[in-house]
Amino acid sequence: MNPFKMRPERTGDLFVDWEKFWVKPYNKNEVNPYTRTRIILMNGTEFENVWFSHQFSRSVGDDELRRKLAYIRKSEQQQQKILTHLKPADESALEHTIGYEQLAVDLTAHLAKRVNDKNIKSALDFALLEDFDHLYRYADYLDFTTGEHAEKLVGGYTEITPGRPTISHHRHPYDSIRYPMTDKCPATMDVLAANVITAAEQQTMNYYMNTAALWPDEMGRRLYQEIGMVEEQHVTQYGSLLKPCMSRLENLLVHQYVECWLYWSCYETETDTRIRGIWQFMFEQELKHLHIALELLRQYEKKDWQEVIPDAEFPAPLVLESNIEYVRCVLGSTVNDTACRERYVDVRTNAPETFIRYQRQVNDPVRNVMSHTFIEDYIRKNGDIKSTRPIEKIGAHAKGFNRESIGICYEGGLDSKGRPKDTRTEWQKHSLRVLILTLLKDYPECRVCGHRDLSPDRNENGEIEPEEWVKACPCFDAENNWKA
Repeated sequence: MNPFKMRPERTGDLFVDWEKFWVKPYNKNEVNPYTRTRIILMNGTEFENVWFSHQFSRSVGDDELRRKLAYIRKSEQQQQKILTHLKPADESALEHTIGYEQLAVDLTAHLAKRVNDKNIKSALDFALLEDFDHLYRYADYLDFTTGEHAEKLVGGYTEITPGRPTISHHRHPYDSIRYPMTDKCPATMDVLAANVITAAEQQTMNYYMNTAALWPDEMGRRLYQEIGMVEEQHVTQYGSLLKPCMSRLENLLVHQYVECWLYWSCYETETDTRIRGIWQFMFEQELKHLHIALELLRQYEKKDWQEVIPDAEFPAPLVLESNIEYVRCVLGSTVNDTACRERYVDVRTNAPETFIRYQRQVNDPVRNVMSHTFIEDYIRKNGDIKSTRPIEKIGAHAKGFNRESIGICYEGGLDSKGRPKDTRTEWQKHSLRVLILTLLKDYPECRVCGHRDLSPDRNENGEIEPEEWVKACPCFDAENNWKA
């Protein structure tokens, strides 16, 4: 399907009356999680287009061009308002936040699996683990404040476990810039992915910053504020991937093309018949926006769509679906990464000076880092035991031993300066002991040991000594400590 070769079936005016504005919200207890995330995605996409159009209009002096931009923008605003109205009033901001983070995880994973540009894929994989951890923090906060389990909201499609710890996400802005697309004709999927993820993260950042100011308790205000700052880094990172030196009119065309593809994708994948009709209606509106943008490009720059998007045939639809195994794979290979200018490095061995300085400046003292201290409070409150991977599945916890072992982890293991330390609370110690005793009933022949105890015996004296540890975790004598 090439949208430049299509015309909308409904060729009338773009504007609708108030009755069409008043769409019925979805039922939060019955809605498919991916219907919710599609609505969030398209709301963010509309915001991006409106924001771009305003900036464009303010930078030109041609009133006829500004009128055409205002015409499209008014229609985009209508679409955004309708999408916003689909959210029910009884869905709390925190429940809605879970939808934002589920979208971030599964959208990022989907795009990472489809892009051609290795630089874009690396950027997606890098930020994926941060959004994954944000989902975990907000899910715990939801449980902490309301007793509601986020697993129900995400329908079990998206795993809720720690990722790269949020405290380590805070980086110097110099390290948020990535190499842009420089090919004269980048792959259409790469163009779509970079634009889609930039808009999605922009919307998330805005939502968190606005929510923080309205939140009733200080813990929530600080958590939203902190994660909102990380989302700003994501917007900067993804925005830097976009193809530079495009004219405003070329960018306008790309924005409308992206919207056409997304609304078509929503229509093709939606399971709710009523909302599927909304996607169809908005796709037809976007076709008209696209053709207006094309007319403007021809009129003012004497260019056709082939000069901007040579291969305009739609790729396969964007599909929001479970990506648990993909996320686990990325988690296993890059959880310790941070950014160093345009590259990614292992923070344990090659942390850039900019990262170290910024961490000291922003995260010292650590008690002021809400994403970190809140989790300690949460664990201290209930000592929850969470299953992250079915026992029958091979884990990714100890290289060389994954096939014949069960991995157990606890939140913590580092002091305020990032050095290995046994930080377990009494609740954690209790929960670990209960879990180990339970597993030993099912696997009575198993040996209890720590990750560090599986290090190679380099001097072959039959004992794994501290100087031989590959890793210090779990920072206590696992073999004997659980008995105490």
